[in-house]
Amino acid sequence: QTVQLNLGATRAVELGGFRGSITPGIQLREVNDGPNATSDWSPAITLTLTQGPHYIGFNYGYLSQDRDVAGASDVDTQNLALRYNYRLNDRNTVGIEANWFDRDASSALDTEAYRVSAFWSFSFDKPAGQSLQASRLSVPTVAEDTPLPTDLGLLARLTPGVALSRVTPQLDAAGFAGATWLPQSVVYETQLIAALTERQRLMLEHSADTLHRVALVIDFDNVGDAQAVTRSFERTREELIQRYGKPASFREEGEFSSSLVADVISGRLVRTMEWNTEAGVLRFGIPRRLDGQVRMEVQHSRQRLARNDADWSISALR
Repeated sequence: QTVQLNLGATRAVELGGFRGSITPGIQLREVNDGPNATSDWSPAITLTLTQGPHYIGFNYGYLSQDRDVAGASDVDTQNLALRYNYRLNDRNTVGIEANWFDRDASSALDTEAYRVSAFWSFSFDKPAGQSLQASRLSVPTVAEDTPLPTDLGLLARLTPGVALSRVTPQLDAAGFAGATWLPQSVVYETQLIAALTERQRLMLEHSADTLHRVALVIDFDNVGDAQAVTRSFERTREELIQRYGKPASFREEGEFSSSLVADVISGRLVRTMEWNTEAGVLRFGIPRRLDGQVRMEVQHSRQRLARNDADWSISALR
């Protein structure tokens, strides 16, 4: 038996002309499972800031695992990551990233690791939308007086640029309840993909009553189970293809394995596909995050990314 409590908050911040959000949170977990019994607590904080082509991301997480079994080793783990990147133009991005990892086990040797890397990314692709105009999805907009779908079709119907004050009443009428209002976003606990048992959250990102991005965030139940992760990903991809047809572009590198978290962080595993819409891009995949969290996201936004850009996760939503 596992009892878990998650507490978190997000607040908009503005520093020196940079705008973004800060998200502190804590997870408490009690596992009563014989030899695997443990009491865990895990505080974390994430900060993201942007200003034009500049992006700054910071994450710190701490995990204390107090094993309830005699002779078992208690473990304290810390992880810190800092990233800065500057988008020169549509095809060039430069930046620097630093990571620190520390694992302190009571009955074993400690582990400490550092990494600092500089990078320059160049996209060999033509800008999206120039060669794929014919493959745009044609869907009714939210302004039309028709009920909103309660499945994956909702993501394309909620088009970036419409007024949030017009969207939320329609979501209420469609049965979406229990909205959580955060700075610059609204989050619903929902199941747009009925075939999945994993947690799903619908997020509407906005400012000044204008909808900027719509996303479905899907958590994996166990990132250490490569077969379960593969099944969930393939099922989600199949649902999207059935709903929207063949994607206009896709990128797949690496294989699912027990080292999934490390592979996503290092870029050895990449899964991204896109459909063009009248309002922008519908993007699905497993984005890279500074905090090492691995999950699936489906996003509808106006922002077009370089083909090799894997840092498109909604960092404010943990």
